[in-house]
Amino acid sequence: MGSSDNLGYYSTACTKVASDYIELSTRFSVKDVRVAAARPMVREFAIRIRHELEVVDDARDYHGKHLPGANDFATADWNWYQEQVSQQRHAEYARPETLDDLITSVTNRPYAAIAERTCIRTHPRRFFHTYTCSGCSGAGTVSCHTCGGSGQVSCGRCHGSGRISCHSCHGSGTVTQHRTVTDYKGYSRSETQIRSCGHCSGGQIGCSSCGRSGKQRCSTCSGTGRLTCSACSGHGCLTKITTTHTYTCPRFSGHYPAGTPDYVHEALCKVGFASLARHGQITLRQVVEDRDNSAVEFVYDCTMPFCELEVDVMGIRSHWYCSVRSRRSSTPAAHWKHC
Repeated sequence: MGSSDNLGYYSTACTKVASDYIELSTRFSVKDVRVAAARPMVREFAIRIRHELEVVDDARDYHGKHLPGANDFATADWNWYQEQVSQQRHAEYARPETLDDLITSVTNRPYAAIAERTCIRTHPRRFFHTYTCSGCSGAGTVSCHTCGGSGQVSCGRCHGSGRISCHSCHGSGTVTQHRTVTDYKGYSRSETQIRSCGHCSGGQIGCSSCGRSGKQRCSTCSGTGRLTCSACSGHGCLTKITTTHTYTCPRFSGHYPAGTPDYVHEALCKVGFASLARHGQITLRQVVEDRDNSAVEFVYDCTMPFCELEVDVMGIRSHWYCSVRSRRSSTPAAHWKHC
């Protein structure tokens, strides 16, 4: 990593990073870019990854009664149920095998293989608590919200009155007749007569849709007045099942020798601490156990190449600090500049 051949490679690669970035982000072409100076170097620093355990009670409600398995625990006592779940959660934090397994897993895998919140253990014992559904009080059904439990609703045609307007007189109760009559002299004339409608009483007739009752069967509950309880799907009870999961939550931090420029940390944050193995050499130096706080810290030594550039674009100078991936890949990893 520190040989002149490798440093020459990084100098060339970083120069290309700066030239390509300028060409892509400005109106200048690569021909307008001149590198006045390129100073490749190797920076050494330490990376600390602290894995803190997080124990979570995953409680879920299921419709109906569910029977526990051989390793599970069931109780109808809600207070005792909560106590047992809490005790199991605290016991997981104090369980020494969890940290031992985590240490073994991390040390036997590549750097930062666990880079985000990850479940590392699920407790084999689950807790079951079956309780009466509060939505239906254990009945499994509830009153129909449309008819209020009666099974009937107001007739939509007569609006609950049981009567509708007469079609013959249009609700007036009378009909008008026009006729031609001839008097004794042989003259004809037209007469208009208004009389009561013979098909209704007062302009109203009985509603045929509801049989004059003003009510119809509720279509929502089919006239039963009851609906299946949605909270328990008609079972009348629910079962709460709690599973205990243990997660590891890694936290990355960089530690640098005195005099290290600020841009080193800025560069690492931009690349991402979990990706540093693609850009430099990383070796595990130390494992620090913190069992009192259910945590373990891994200390890695990192060696990573950088290159300081002075770039001239049409007489305008800027300072660049670059890094590329390891020689296994010529693809630039990132670039940082300071004008």
